[in-house]
Amino acid sequence: MTQPRLVLGLALLLVVALSPPGRTQTAAGEKTVRGLDVDDRTIFALQVDEKKGELVDRTDRFKPVVSGGKVVEDDYLGQCLRFGDGDKNGVSVSDGGKIAFEGGFTLEVWLYLEEQGRPNPGGTLAGKIRSFWFTIKDYKLDNAWMVFPTEEVFTTNDKQIKHFPVDSESFYGAMSIPADRWVHLAVTYDQEMKVIRTWVDGGLDRTRYMVREGDAPLQSDPTRGIDFVRGMKNVRLGGLRLSRGARPIGPAPIMEAQVHQLPHEDKVAVCINHIA
Repeated sequence: MTQPRLVLGLALLLVVALSPPGRTQTAAGEKTVRGLDVDDRTIFALQVDEKKGELVDRTDRFKPVVSGGKVVEDDYLGQCLRFGDGDKNGVSVSDGGKIAFEGGFTLEVWLYLEEQGRPNPGGTLAGKIRSFWFTIKDYKLDNAWMVFPTEEVFTTNDKQIKHFPVDSESFYGAMSIPADRWVHLAVTYDQEMKVIRTWVDGGLDRTRYMVREGDAPLQSDPTRGIDFVRGMKNVRLGGLRLSRGARPIGPAPIMEAQVHQLPHEDKVAVCINHIA
């Protein structure tokens, strides 16, 4: 008997990269990193102020603290922060009760990984205790963990779980981050759709659909600040932007499908995960 054949159409996802990092000028004549705009969704936007010669928040709400970095001239950005091979590198921003992630969040970092004849070791890209932790390892953008509401549960064994859901929504990156050039890295979380995405230069890297009941706001402890490029060596930092809600970084698939083989029934099932 002729077996039924399933023909799957292949959709082409066109990934449009961001414009090469560079400077632009605001209506007020202020020079800024291209794409580092400030609007009503911006929590803070950090970049070097060329007149002051230091890292500042363009919203004027936060005071970043720089450790181990110095302002240097850059061919593309004009000025940026450079961190050498010290052990205490990083930028920290205190919360002060002013950081919340209504509707989700978007983290964007303009970064330059220097190799200098050997692989860059990477490190913590951004971390906020009890909220999130993102790292760079082997030139991949990894989501170490993100914190969402859980319920306390009671079990018959002390070694069993104490809360549910147990998963911290962690995953590894897939796309390689290029070295020795500027790159735009981003993490977005859409609270309504419950989807986490990572991006490299405007291209979609990884997608995680959360399977959770009820609302799932990203947690934010006001007593914990945010650390950037913590412990990273031989990197340049062009700018940082933290925003409420998921910004449209690049093209995302309208729908995604998974193919499941059912060997015992001689069938194939196609499941559509999500339609945006």
